Amino acid sequence: MKSFSVFVASSLFTIALTSPVEVARQELSNAPVPFIGVQGIPGKISVDTATGILFTETTGNETVTTRDVEKRALTHIDVYLDINFGGRHEALQTTTQVCYGLYNGWNDAISSLKVYQPFGCYFYVDGGCSGSWLSVPGGNNVAAVGAYGDFNDRFSSYLCYD
Repeated sequence: MKSFSVFVASSLFTIALTSPVEVARQELSNAPVPFIGVQGIPGKISVDTATGILFTETTGNETVTTRDVEKRALTHIDVYLDINFGGRHEALQTTTQVCYGLYNGWNDAISSLKVYQPFGCYFYVDGGCSGSWLSVPGGNNVAAVGAYGDFNDRFSSYLCYD
């Protein structure tokens, strides 16, 4: 009986060693992408007077201006899959004055977010920091991005500033 147990144990060990192992893929959740510049201020902007959050719908024909990209700082933002800071969560490391694309399940998936002082961020519905945007000044927790327009599950890129 003892030899049978040794045989079974060695067989299981051999099977375990020869079985293919799936390596967990670690994908970037945000990555710098090329951009022309921050969208110019279009005609109609709405402001949430309690938080200072700006939001707008753009037509795609707005003037694009270049921001000062020489001065940069490192920060992070917190993004959440569900409203009220629920569901999947990730802290995205971010350098200011750089446009980031959203990946690893975050493109068109953010429902709430946090931006920390002293930085602010623009969140865009299109890649390359273009299209309609939501401006979130630092120190604001946005429990439902959809409260500021048609932004729920629509962000594809963002740019933070100081």
